[in-house]
Amino acid sequence: MKGGVSRMSAYIYQMIEEAELQEMLNAFHLCVKLPVCLLDEQGKPLIQCGTNNGFCNFFQKFLKKEDSCEIHHAKAASQALRFGEAYIFECHSNLNHIVFPLVQKNTLIASVLVGPFLMDEPDMNMFMDISERYHTSTPDILELYERSSCIKVIEAKEATQISILLSHLFSKITYVRNETMLRNRRKQNQQSQINDAIKSYKDMAQIKSIHYPIEKEKMLIHRIRTGNIQEARAILNDLFGYVLFSKGHSIKNVKARAIELCSLLSRAALEGAADESTVFELNNDFLDQLPSLNNYDDLCLKLQEMAEAFVRLMFERNEYANHEAVQRAIIFMGQNFDQDLTLSKVAIQVYLNPAYFSTIFKKSTGMSFKEYLTKLRVDEAKRLLTNTDYTILDIAVACGFDNQSYFSKVFKKYTGFSPKAYRSE
Repeated sequence: MKGGVSRMSAYIYQMIEEAELQEMLNAFHLCVKLPVCLLDEQGKPLIQCGTNNGFCNFFQKFLKKEDSCEIHHAKAASQALRFGEAYIFECHSNLNHIVFPLVQKNTLIASVLVGPFLMDEPDMNMFMDISERYHTSTPDILELYERSSCIKVIEAKEATQISILLSHLFSKITYVRNETMLRNRRKQNQQSQINDAIKSYKDMAQIKSIHYPIEKEKMLIHRIRTGNIQEARAILNDLFGYVLFSKGHSIKNVKARAIELCSLLSRAALEGAADESTVFELNNDFLDQLPSLNNYDDLCLKLQEMAEAFVRLMFERNEYANHEAVQRAIIFMGQNFDQDLTLSKVAIQVYLNPAYFSTIFKKSTGMSFKEYLTKLRVDEAKRLLTNTDYTILDIAVACGFDNQSYFSKVFKKYTGFSPKAYRSE
């Protein structure tokens, strides 16, 4: 451990320069006018913007070592990690905070803490609760009440907006959980639309007999061919609603219909001049995953992603779509650089032709796919050499290199040092 900095806190500064992170935290603090702090994975402050308030300073006298603010903040950060988004919580002194997790490969490496603040004017009930838990004297309670006037009071809806802003600002330095959060939200939105469609078909069935809406399949194909993905999603959800309405929520029947719809979508993509080999690869990928898709949410979302993939194949010169695909590829590579990754494997993950993906990846990142992957692996190796006692062979394997000799050769090419010399620096 170099310079007395913890293993994970050292890693956060490999993801983003400390000066840039300080600037972001300070700007956020000045905008929201609340204290903002960067915490390591144990809840210890690394960077702090905004002074400690008199209330918290006085409250410290009641705390035992096992009930410290650091422990409470670390627990809240772990909860935020589980949710995959900003988390509003009430600390042991009944003050509100917002914490946002910064993660890499499903591991909490740091968190951003905003607060304390109140969402209502302080009253004596708040302090009587503290008195019961910490057995404080009446003079101490009155002192806390007096000092609470320095805590900013904001409305609940404002706290929610601050948490959203916090997520947008710091999501660029977090990987896995942000992607998980977005996927979960998409599933929730899609399920809501499907439920609306089921209700609509039930209402219609009370008036007349309902048959499969074949005309909506034709509408779906038209939307795919014209690149109107938003309306294509809505029609897909409507069709799923019909299947669930008519087949009694049978996952077997839904899978059978999903295969038919996937074939329909792929034919539309081929007629739209999409690359034939990539379309077939996507179909095979869907069929391979189908047995493991055993709930409606995952199955419906997967088919929706397939529809979007076919649209991208037909309109893959769209700059925004290119940027989005490269960003998703970078996230996937960040999660799996220890695996046997090839350009083709990553291209299929973002539903693009490998040759075209290679071109836009280099245009977007300034590096070839191989150069970027090697840099990811070398950066992780540098972290492990600096912060762990793992053997060089173990580090080589953990970073995705086939053998220690090749790892040492690549590492020296990129850093100017052998792994052993770098560790001893």
